[in-house]
Amino acid sequence: MPLEYAIQGKPTDYLTNPLESWTVRDLTDALGYPLAAAVVSSSEAGIRQMRHRGSTSQRRFELLQDAVRTNEDGYRKALVSKYTNRKARQRA
Repeated sequence: MPLEYAIQGKPTDYLTNPLESWTVRDLTDALGYPLAAAVVSSSEAGIRQMRHRGSTSQRRFELLQDAVRTNEDGYRKALVSKYTNRKARQRA
């Protein structure tokens, strides 16, 4: 299985989708590994594992959501940019 996972829908959907519908993968992609690791008091390797499994504790999930809420518009745009570039690489 490739490391690049397909996202559901269009990347621009993340500009309007409610934050509550985002997955662990979406939250960690928006924040980036270093910041996500700092938010949940984990290592970057732990964040990569959490992202790959797609699951975490409710407490950590809420911490990630709260971190995204601090600059929600900026993180939404960053996620759209990341997923748009990923789709372009997949087509190439």
